[in-house]
Amino acid sequence: SSCSSSSSLSSCSSSSSLSSCSSSSPGFLLPPAPRSAAPARYRAGAACPWSMQAERSVLGRRRICELLSTSVLTSLAPPAQAAGRYGSGDFSFLASRAVGAELSIANPGFGYDACFGLCSEKQLYYPEWMEGEWSTSSVLSSKIFPLGEELVYRNLRKGSARSEQEAIGQETIFRSKYVPVEEKKRRGNKLCAIADRSFNTAAMLNAYAGYSRISSIKYEPARDPTRMLIEYPLLGPDMRPLPPKRTEVFINNRDAAISSSSPSSFACSELFRAVTIGPGSVAVADSENACLYTLEKEGQIRGRQRNLVYLVPNPNSKEGDLYMQTKGRAVAIYEYAIEMKRV
Repeated sequence: SSCSSSSSLSSCSSSSSLSSCSSSSPGFLLPPAPRSAAPARYRAGAACPWSMQAERSVLGRRRICELLSTSVLTSLAPPAQAAGRYGSGDFSFLASRAVGAELSIANPGFGYDACFGLCSEKQLYYPEWMEGEWSTSSVLSSKIFPLGEELVYRNLRKGSARSEQEAIGQETIFRSKYVPVEEKKRRGNKLCAIADRSFNTAAMLNAYAGYSRISSIKYEPARDPTRMLIEYPLLGPDMRPLPPKRTEVFINNRDAAISSSSPSSFACSELFRAVTIGPGSVAVADSENACLYTLEKEGQIRGRQRNLVYLVPNPNSKEGDLYMQTKGRAVAIYEYAIEMKRV
């Protein structure tokens, strides 16, 4: 329901892929990218994001996360111009990522803060009219594989990045929260709210799973708003024991803008890298949430959202070759209709 990990995990939301990026992801390599593949598109009435499997490193699990989050893979990030004006606060550009007809959408790459830790703005801010708690309805309206189905795993083709069981037309309802940033409000900044990322992520993932899928979420925005740790229960819904597993989410880029002609329209985007660590394996997934929201009336927001899945630029395996062949473009696009009502 937001550009936060709650909507792709995003929310991995957000927000945005966490629900399908686990150590159980298939370990086989995808076939080489075809030179010309017809886009596959599925709409209402008419299918695990790319993940990398790796053995535990002698560097240790924590070090694996540090390396996979940015530094090792930064050199293969797409050039800044590949994503056009990303990062400039251009409303029309951001809106086009969420609802535009162009389906050749490039990975915006890592933000300056992800590479060097020196960016002045590491948090995504929302308009004042999004403050509060909302009942959010999310309906999968279509799914598109712009470079052909051959580059997408079977469970992604079957469902979505959020759930292998999600069908086109299916509605999922969950709560979401946005809290004010008083300092920005005092300065008169129109973007003066932030997502309650811990609450939103847990609410969305649990709603898609149909049970309490999250054991705990550690997120300290005052300390580092670009990192979140998700831990999973050691017992399944059937009370069977589960191996320990956790996901580290790195929010590596973001952009947002209010329309200059209509202050009731807001567009935003966040780029996530999710590193899921289980016994003897590591799975990595890159995704983006691109959103366009409109305040229809007090207490009611409608929006459109795209959950974009990218290949991971691992320099030491076949997936790195495939990433370069796709030139960093999204291989799967899931489109959602959003309706939010204040509670």
